Amino acid sequence: MLAETLDIGGGSAIAVVVIIAFAIERTVTAVLFLLPFNHTWARYFPDPASIQDPGKRIQAERRQRLIYYSLASFLGLIIAWVGNVRLLHALGLTDSRVVLDIFVTVLVLVAGSDILAHVTKLSGAPGSGTSSQQPIEITGKLVLEEGTLKKSEAAGSDK
Repeated sequence: MLAETLDIGGGSAIAVVVIIAFAIERTVTAVLFLLPFNHTWARYFPDPASIQDPGKRIQAERRQRLIYYSLASFLGLIIAWVGNVRLLHALGLTDSRVVLDIFVTVLVLVAGSDILAHVTKLSGAPGSGTSSQQPIEITGKLVLEEGTLKKSEAAGSDK
């Protein structure tokens, strides 16, 4: 188990969770990036951005989220079960049942991977485009004063 193989405290357990959650998030994102290259997959699970109908787009987005959470949960379960990563045990709760410990570990890892997915999208990483946002429109009146223009022309001619 994690606590038996590493001598970690609460802070180190958090660091391990963040690292594993990051690995899960990147792996699931890579898989979801590669799957649409399979034509059969793309036919059943189209990219939500390519769908014009708002109702069908929302369904495709929900399907994509379900696939994301399913893959992340599967990876979290493999890491918790095969890798013997048990958060409750690592935090000193040794009396907890293994199934509960694995469930909590998977839940924390999937939640952490989801949070990291949102953070990487906010940081301007590739694929984090904001194509759904409308451009900013500024309305108003612009007044150019003659004296200001002459001053800037005179400053440019001095160079």
